[in-house]
Amino acid sequence: MFDTYGGYVMGVAQRYSKRSHEAKDIFLKAFELIFRNIEKFDSQRGNFKAWSKSITINVALNHLRLSKRFDFKDIEEIVEPVDEKDFSKEIDMEYVAKIVTNLKEPYGIIFNMVMDGYKHKEISQSLGITEATSRSYYMRSRKMIKDKLANLKIDLIHG
Repeated sequence: MFDTYGGYVMGVAQRYSKRSHEAKDIFLKAFELIFRNIEKFDSQRGNFKAWSKSITINVALNHLRLSKRFDFKDIEEIVEPVDEKDFSKEIDMEYVAKIVTNLKEPYGIIFNMVMDGYKHKEISQSLGITEATSRSYYMRSRKMIKDKLANLKIDLIHG
């Protein structure tokens, strides 16, 4: 199991922590919980990969919450949605992943949670923020990614 899912679990841990030593701590704690609770896994309710991902995300969020490295500010302002058409299908996804990894906390965390299927209500409950704050951080993170991609396009054209 460790050989089969270890890389995947580590990848999830790394998306939630920029610091390699923290990602390793999250990875180890997640596998500890996976092994300790393996009898609770129900293949009728989902696959093992999704179950291990959920555990890893919860471990990462608990770790981030306890580390108190960032403070959420309630953002109630309206943020204009980013037009989906602006994202090119030809962009290298590894580059996009690098952009997300380098987003300032908590932008990357909320972006990852949305990409992992969490609803803003779940994010707000998990992180102790309002749904509007979650939406605003998400929209701002998308704008940051869009801006980085636009700069890349300009660099490629003029480079």
